[in-house]
Amino acid sequence: MLNRAAAVHAVWVANAVPSALRHATALARAGSTQRTLLHRRAVAAANSVFGRAHGLDRCRTAEDVRTALPARTWEDLSPWLERVRAGEPQVLSDESVQRLVPTGGSSGGCKLVPWTPGLAADFRAMLATWVVDLARRHPAALAGSAYWSVTPPGPTAPPSAAVPVGFADDTDYVGGRLGPLIAAALAAPSCLGRIGDLEAFRHATLRCLLGRADLSLISVWHPSFLGLLLDELPRRRERLIADIADGGCSANLPAAVRAAAAPWLAADPARARALAAADWGEVRALWPRLALVSCWGDGPAAAACTALTARLAGVAVQVKGLLATEAPISVPWGGTPVLAAGGTVVEFVGDDGLPRWCDEVETGADYDLLLTTGGGLWRYRIGDRVRVVGRCGAAPRLRFLGRSDGGCDLVGEKLTEAFVADLLTALAPEAGTLLLAPRADRAGYLLFCDRPIDAEAADRALAANPQYALARRLGQLGSVSVRMVGPDSAQRILAVRAAGRQFGAVKPAVLDPADHWEALLCTPG
Repeated sequence: MLNRAAAVHAVWVANAVPSALRHATALARAGSTQRTLLHRRAVAAANSVFGRAHGLDRCRTAEDVRTALPARTWEDLSPWLERVRAGEPQVLSDESVQRLVPTGGSSGGCKLVPWTPGLAADFRAMLATWVVDLARRHPAALAGSAYWSVTPPGPTAPPSAAVPVGFADDTDYVGGRLGPLIAAALAAPSCLGRIGDLEAFRHATLRCLLGRADLSLISVWHPSFLGLLLDELPRRRERLIADIADGGCSANLPAAVRAAAAPWLAADPARARALAAADWGEVRALWPRLALVSCWGDGPAAAACTALTARLAGVAVQVKGLLATEAPISVPWGGTPVLAAGGTVVEFVGDDGLPRWCDEVETGADYDLLLTTGGGLWRYRIGDRVRVVGRCGAAPRLRFLGRSDGGCDLVGEKLTEAFVADLLTALAPEAGTLLLAPRADRAGYLLFCDRPIDAEAADRALAANPQYALARRLGQLGSVSVRMVGPDSAQRILAVRAAGRQFGAVKPAVLDPADHWEALLCTPG
């Protein structure tokens, strides 16, 4: 007999099948699907402020749209997005903007992405496709309860805007009429995302998860989020067992959260006894039905994913598709992520600078991405770089490589050169040899300079980026450390970056994603 969580997942899968079938159809004719989608979006947005300014009503084909709309960066789109933020209707599309979702990556540290019904539909379609693929390839993952990563809020209020900013929790991406039903299958309630104290958040999360022996699926973003959560188990063992035996949660929870979480905090003496006898060093001893963990596993997350996979012996680890706050790009389908061809319009820019449709790319080649999204971002240079690793029908299978815009993205923080340059200029206008780069263990950043700089001030400045601030709060990144370097360091940096090129071709940069700079700059000689 199906348990409640399995029954909920079965209903979700049944409702998701039409979306998955549309996805499969789109894959078979991905090129024409993408061209048609771009033109349809232009037709729908012809009467928007942006559409009128760019003559979208005169576009008869997808190529006409390309001609009318050159590729744009976030900064290029910012004047239009400021009008959205001020509450002006139908600026970038014909749809209403329901909220603005913060993410990092802009020169100002924080981007506010328009969330519209069309973008919400694209995310729901991607999730529906994913859950159908899970049912086909990993049915045991849907046989019990699921944990969908929720993250605690930041200590500061979101940026002011006439449109609501942010979601209550990460599960709001599911949305739609199935949202309340899917919430019934959660091993931990979404209200935990309203816990501002990290210590209390981690304890409450583990309390809920350990209370569910039927936990079968864990979905997180960066694998270090789950790794750090599991690290907390040994020192909390006795408290957690006592909480489960007696009911409740010994963490300091806000009253509203405690009340909302009450159904997940019921006493379960039998479960407590089973946990007391279990080997807490083995994940499957705690959750015997855990079948799948879904997380990022490409690009900068690859090493952390490999470490987590070794730790989760006996549990399958699935690499998520490429999902940005701006739009879904790829989705796991048949084993590896493939272009979500029926949703976001994705163009692939080669090293020659020319954009290509998805049926024009070559397997083994690397590309930068242009997105036209359901939220109204037009031919947007998102700054992500991918490799085509195969095909599914006419659509490319994609592997995320990292940032292509000179940025750095260790755990999802999306630092950009422009943002870092501005904050360092403000912090130390007279300093020389300023360079921000990852530590060798890629667990934080080092700031190289030739005169003292307040590391705490640098850390606070970087926290203007919401993803950096979140990573710091969750312990995924350590605080910035300052390294003093000699007066010849600027020339040493230039020499390393030149490496076979003319010095004049080397662009000066204060942000570098390489993690070798401490060894190069802080080693004598």
